[in-house]
Amino acid sequence: MKLAAMGRLTASIAHEVRNPLSAINQAAQLLEEDGSVAPEGQRLLLMIRNNAKRIDRIVGEVLQLNRRDRQQPEVIPLVEFMGLLLEEIVQAEGIPAGGAVMNIPDDLLVIFDRGHLNQITWNLVRNAWQHCQKKQGSIRIQGRPGYMGDAVICELTDDGPGIPAELRGQIFEPFFTTRPGGTGLSWPTPMVRRWNCCPRDPARISG
Repeated sequence: MKLAAMGRLTASIAHEVRNPLSAINQAAQLLEEDGSVAPEGQRLLLMIRNNAKRIDRIVGEVLQLNRRDRQQPEVIPLVEFMGLLLEEIVQAEGIPAGGAVMNIPDDLLVIFDRGHLNQITWNLVRNAWQHCQKKQGSIRIQGRPGYMGDAVICELTDDGPGIPAELRGQIFEPFFTTRPGGTGLSWPTPMVRRWNCCPRDPARISG
């Protein structure tokens, strides 16, 4: 009951935060479109809008922690899903052509919530790009059948320095982050556990 009440409180607070945040963002956008604003003012308005987006993202990540019963698992052709998603990610995150590549057989299928798989992949690719060498093929997404044929293994690797050994045990803890300005809300273990869509063959993650 306490967790449920906390979830409702969190959702209520998030709603109250997003209302004025939307007004701030809209006002900044209108001022940006006003030709009378000086270049320095335009720069400050852009700063306002960027930080408003960041706050909205943080609110969204907090809300995601409380969404437990909205899973809609479905059979997903992995190569098709990842191909389309990777196109979106590289465009949105400013990754140059060839910076992220994938190698997934055409016949691999997974049972997963499409929205959750989207968010998981996006977070991993974004984090990988922030820390990799930003060369051709710096990020690689590979898929293959499991050793017993009853699972799918999907691997995302990059050519970055990796996570220091002393920090690896903390990476799934809520609010843990090594990035300045990061929230640490992208990968807490409770979220990963709740995203196991198939009780018989649950998803597992390792780093």
